[in-house]
Amino acid sequence: MTDRSDGVSRRTFVSIAATSAATAALAGCTSSGDEAEPVDGGDDNQSDNGGNDQSNGDDGGDTSSGGSTVIVGPGGATSFDPEELTVSTGTTVTFEWDSDFHNVVPTSQPDGANWSGQKETKNSGFTYEYTFEVAGTYEYVCEPHESAGMTGTIVVE
Repeated sequence: MTDRSDGVSRRTFVSIAATSAATAALAGCTSSGDEAEPVDGGDDNQSDNGGNDQSNGDDGGDTSSGGSTVIVGPGGATSFDPEELTVSTGTTVTFEWDSDFHNVVPTSQPDGANWSGQKETKNSGFTYEYTFEVAGTYEYVCEPHESAGMTGTIVVE
């Protein structure tokens, strides 16, 4: 039999080491909520061949300086969150898909504006950005869910 009075057992040591490693690994995974979460990024306006300004979320940039976010289909709902957003001219708004089969299609916008929206339906995890340069009211819908009331408004001041 082994005398264990002079130290920690192997089982106890391994348990403590594993707990310490797990705690250290998780330490960077929490947030106080006071910090801006990074969202896609790179250029504020990445244009695809259809003239839509969009990003697929793989660029790793940050829009925390002067940006705003609209959640598309939050938690599987047929809504935008917020439904109405007020921003200053020059603000980049990021639309983040939280559920599947949604799009963002403008139904009205100020004279001189050229927002084309994201007409192709996308799924959870997709992001789309647009910088609103012309003051006025922009109204938009999710076409597949318009009859369910999935509409939104951005007021640019």
